[in-house]
Amino acid sequence: KKTKEAIAASEEALNYGNTVEARVALAQLYLNDKNKEKALEQLAEAEKLRVPNYQVQMQIGMMYDQAGDKAKGDAARKKATELMKRMVEM
Repeated sequence: KKTKEAIAASEEALNYGNTVEARVALAQLYLNDKNKEKALEQLAEAEKLRVPNYQVQMQIGMMYDQAGDKAKGDAARKKATELMKRMVEM
């Protein structure tokens, strides 16, 4: 029951700030609630925004795997690796 309440609160919070972190947190709540479809929707929305660093991008990749989309998980981890390389080059 607490998960449902947390999901409702997180969805409401998106009205005040559409951030990658909020989307990822909501996706995790949906995964905890075993709602993979909604989790995938939130991960896709998160990736439309500017992902702040490679750790968050890597987390998104792992969450795609948890939600059952290995291809998107692989793509997200590849993107995380590219972000990390760019950071090292700076």
